[in-house]
Amino acid sequence: MVRPIAALSALLLLALAGRAHGQERYFQEGRTDTISFNVDRERNTQQRILIASLFGGAVVFGGVGLLFHIDSKNKADEVSTDSGRHTGRIYTEELDDTRSAAIRSRNFAIASYALVTGAEAVRVGRKLGISAIPTVWKMFPVLHVSHAAGFWSGLAQYLRKPDWRDEPERIPAEKPILRAV
Repeated sequence: MVRPIAALSALLLLALAGRAHGQERYFQEGRTDTISFNVDRERNTQQRILIASLFGGAVVFGGVGLLFHIDSKNKADEVSTDSGRHTGRIYTEELDDTRSAAIRSRNFAIASYALVTGAEAVRVGRKLGISAIPTVWKMFPVLHVSHAAGFWSGLAQYLRKPDWRDEPERIPAEKPILRAV
């Protein structure tokens, strides 16, 4: 039952990704608008340490969650069948232990996600008041799922119909204007 729903969801995402409106190319041929950009200052040592620690923490927590997920899936696969038919295996104490370990790994993955997002909700929500913390906490799964859906639909769109060229676009340099002082 899960596989048909996942396939239907993927097809729906692909269909919606192809119907995106308002996509404008920045460098259309014949366009003469001025392009301006800001150059940020270099980051100081404290900012670099903060960025590196945030990245490291994300990798560690994401890796732990992924390990628990993979462990849970592997153990669940050991005790179940995809066909829905009886496998002829006798449900033993060992098989029950494997099932219990799969449930435990699943619960660890969910709990680690809940703890990390809960801590971040407290950090962000305390500025808005204690009543805002549950609302902020609910936003994290919505943000993560919508980000993932957007990423995968964009990836599918560009794999299906890429809009990049073999040669990179080049913006012609302006001719320097020489003035006598």
